[in-house]
Amino acid sequence: MQGQNHKDPTIGDTKAGQPTNKDSITKCCSHIIGTLAAGARNPNTDAALIALPPGTQWQADVVDIGALSGEHPVDATEAATHPAVRKRGARSRLSGGVVDSIGASVTVDGISYSNVMIIMPNLNPVGAATDPVFFGQKGDSGSVVVNDANQVVGVFFALPNGPYAGSVAGWALPLDDIKSGLAAQSVPVTVAVAATPGIVNTVPGAAMIAVPEELAPSLIGARAGPDARERLVAVGLPLGGRPTAGALRRLEGDLERSARGRGLVTFWLRHQHELLELINSNRRVMITWHRSGASGLFQLLTRMLSQPDLTIPETINGEPVGHCLDTVCAVLGRFASPQLRADLTRTRAALPELGGLTYPLICAALAAG
Repeated sequence: MQGQNHKDPTIGDTKAGQPTNKDSITKCCSHIIGTLAAGARNPNTDAALIALPPGTQWQADVVDIGALSGEHPVDATEAATHPAVRKRGARSRLSGGVVDSIGASVTVDGISYSNVMIIMPNLNPVGAATDPVFFGQKGDSGSVVVNDANQVVGVFFALPNGPYAGSVAGWALPLDDIKSGLAAQSVPVTVAVAATPGIVNTVPGAAMIAVPEELAPSLIGARAGPDARERLVAVGLPLGGRPTAGALRRLEGDLERSARGRGLVTFWLRHQHELLELINSNRRVMITWHRSGASGLFQLLTRMLSQPDLTIPETINGEPVGHCLDTVCAVLGRFASPQLRADLTRTRAALPELGGLTYPLICAALAAG
């Protein structure tokens, strides 16, 4: 939460991102996941609590581990039996080990922690490579440590120094200590659980809109139907998930292969900040963006990067796809700067008819112009 500049974050104001604090126009490429709600760094805790915005979808799962089943405090008696634990870190990915002890006193960045859990990694099997093994590495901080029952026992927060320097151990803070630190800020928390992996939850309170009937099957699957209540989705959130970095690189490469594609890239780089401001802040533009079906069309295009067999429908809200684009361009033009207005008109004229096309066919149509 301190970010690269190590500035003190402000509760209720500082945005939280994963893996960075990068934000963007339609939220499809934004890394922002919420706002700092509570946090502390003291001898017993080193954690931040993030409030997810209404409408956000989330799962009580850990990648490569599965659904969390609850929480479990480890005391000194249990630690002496060296129970098995695992974590999945951003840097070192999935790793396993055993609790060596609990209650250790260590110092990290000038702060003395008094109840640290020492975790030793599983060793390489006999005959395997002799490369050093680690329970965690720099960049894994924040990973939950779970036991064999997928119960959270602590949070990985630092690498050894002092008498442990150079060892392969990892340091974790007991979950109860972290919860106590957050409760002191009047924010009681419990670990989210799931009966089976993959259960999707939604933060309540989001404004909802109906996805155009023609777009619904590709965006929301089995819930799609003629009844608008079956096609409600949260405003401003990516329906198909954010595109991966690899998909975005592929998109850029595909666009660079044609003159019209390169024009789209130039248009975006030149005007992205003004477009962001208009779509996210101008009420008239925002309403048209959603009601015209342009928001749903954009989300479908985003999903097509990873599912190239998806097809843009011939109509949106009963009108040709081009009508949707013309409607959005018209309202953007009313509030745009002269330069954006001129480039918007030129770019719209260069776009091919999109109805009935897949992603490969869109790229081919751009190259054919």
